[in-house]
Amino acid sequence: MVTILTGIHGSYMTEIGSCIAKVGKANTVWMILHPKQLAEVPPLLTSSLKEKAERETSGENRSFRCLIVAPLWISVPEILTEVESFFMPDKGNPEEAQIRIVSTITCVDPRMCLMGPEGLIMPGLCPFFNLGWTNILVLTTPEKTEKKDDMQKATHLIQAIRQLNPRAVVLSAPFGKIRDYTQLNLLLNDDLFDEIELQRHRLLTYASHCSSLGEYVIKKIFVEFRLPLERARWTAALKGLVTNLSPLSDEPIIVYVDAHLAFDDDANSIHHCCYWPQIDTSKESRSPHHNESGDKSLRKSFSLTALFFTSQKAPGIRPDYNGDCEDRLTQWLKAWLRTCLRQAEKLKPLIEKEKLSESELDKINDMYQLHPLPDGWYFTGTQYVHIVGDRSFRHPCFDRLVDEYVAQENEKIKQFNASLINAPVVDLFD
Repeated sequence: MVTILTGIHGSYMTEIGSCIAKVGKANTVWMILHPKQLAEVPPLLTSSLKEKAERETSGENRSFRCLIVAPLWISVPEILTEVESFFMPDKGNPEEAQIRIVSTITCVDPRMCLMGPEGLIMPGLCPFFNLGWTNILVLTTPEKTEKKDDMQKATHLIQAIRQLNPRAVVLSAPFGKIRDYTQLNLLLNDDLFDEIELQRHRLLTYASHCSSLGEYVIKKIFVEFRLPLERARWTAALKGLVTNLSPLSDEPIIVYVDAHLAFDDDANSIHHCCYWPQIDTSKESRSPHHNESGDKSLRKSFSLTALFFTSQKAPGIRPDYNGDCEDRLTQWLKAWLRTCLRQAEKLKPLIEKEKLSESELDKINDMYQLHPLPDGWYFTGTQYVHIVGDRSFRHPCFDRLVDEYVAQENEKIKQFNASLINAPVVDLFD
């Protein structure tokens, strides 16, 4: 298991590395590598693997951990490029690679990231802080400094880093002296680097740095369907594709949609729609094909083409929507299109007299307001009055009228439900 430590000048990387080596010393053998340049990383890693094998042969029972203290200004993506071959599974054990990255640490004094009196951020620092590439951020800034302006700029930079990588755990280590060893020990033992969301983010940002992690390709999926869509649902479904662009989304990424379709409010017209999720922009035009006759047989072939941004990944890194995934993407696209159909009517429950609300009872009373009255009753316009003085706001035969209303409405519901049950179910792709 490998931990990578990166940083820039003034970040006390050596001191941080020494602190890490003290963690779990009784149960862990730490092999600390100090490459002076990027090209030295692979041979040093090979030597450490050889030493690990020799110690295990000699009876060493403690677990082995490797800490790569990267040269200054060398980021995690660059380290991964150099050690890419170590991620390949062993031929003797196809499921186990030679090394596994478990955590990455960037240690930095935020003041060192700034240049000039304006407090500009030095170029090339994003890979040191990016989500997916840095799990732990160690701030080596002194707790107090005479230059308050520098500290204010550094505070603003830390806030910007938190926006760039909201999931990074931040530790304070003034001048490289870590105080909370308990938290550090817990973090180093967590498998932070291989979280699924972080894998996805790495593939979206610096995939070219380590091709064994995967590469993205554009895959075109074409489907035909036969029913008009509901315009409001179609628009909402397109807008929903924007959220799929998030590296934390589990849904496939679509970068372009091209469709020839009809809407149920104008089923005789064919519309050509294009949509670009990255900029949330759509373009729609009415096709010259127009079916004035209303013949449904002429409107059975609508189509949609979607361009998916898919990843070709190594077998051990999440198989969803990657590699040879055309069938899964097609099924996902069909399910997505079905959400654009007008919702089918559902079976209605029968009315129960005991469950009628007061407002419903008042409505029934209004419906039967002019219903013939029994002898001795008359209606004043607001009340029902009997010649002996009895008064009521409801019809004297109200209970019987409610029964009559419920029976009539339930008969309508039964006919409606029967029509739904007997109606043929037409799928969008039949």
